[in-house]
Amino acid sequence: MAAQLAHIWRHPIKSHGHEAIDRTQLCIGQGLPLDRVWAVIHANSPVDPAAPVWAKSRSFVIGTEVNPLVAMSAECHADGRITLRHLHLDDITLNLDDTDDQARLIAWTAPLLSPDRPKATAVIRLATHGVFDTDFPSISINNLASLEAISAVAGQTMDMRRFRGNLWFTGLEAWEEHGWLGQDVRIGGAVLNIVEPVVRCAATTVNPDTATVDVETPYLLRKHWGHRDFGVYARVVKGGEIALGDEMETL
Repeated sequence: MAAQLAHIWRHPIKSHGHEAIDRTQLCIGQGLPLDRVWAVIHANSPVDPAAPVWAKSRSFVIGTEVNPLVAMSAECHADGRITLRHLHLDDITLNLDDTDDQARLIAWTAPLLSPDRPKATAVIRLATHGVFDTDFPSISINNLASLEAISAVAGQTMDMRRFRGNLWFTGLEAWEEHGWLGQDVRIGGAVLNIVEPVVRCAATTVNPDTATVDVETPYLLRKHWGHRDFGVYARVVKGGEIALGDEMETL
């Protein structure tokens, strides 16, 4: 059975919501469209909101530090607005190119931040590419068979949303993706080069339905497989459309 694209996820605001889509157009040198376009910085961040540049994840308000963020979903609208939903908050719709709506986002998420964490201070958007965990425009590729493998040792079904991955495939052997480093893969009309593994953090311990920690994911990865890797980062080397059901071919 050939590997097939089963899910596409984007996260328009870093660590603030996830959205499933059916198809998208990939471009050379870019991540998934509308993925991690915006990010929220906090009071201790080295990022200058007036001239933002790429920085490591802990420079931003993220699910590793603020667990309730994991239980947020997003819906992007054709007019550029985004609706965010959270089980503990009323829905909110924002135009994040508007500074007033940026302030509304910070105020809306304030109840989710614990008093001992630095406060959110600004919403930023990079001029060059999205606010990815990598310092290059990346798309993460993930394997549903690997998800089943870690679910088995966790003793419960692990929700793919924990991992905030972009592309998820069926039809692979568990951990097969870790053998692709340095290779190109064709998905639909696009070609991606596999760059490096995704090293997983504590955000994956949080249940996206309940916003509570219920599985020690990095510990289980180390204990059973000797690493904290789950999925791989890729960069687009040939643009094209991808859609659910597309087969993946290693080149």
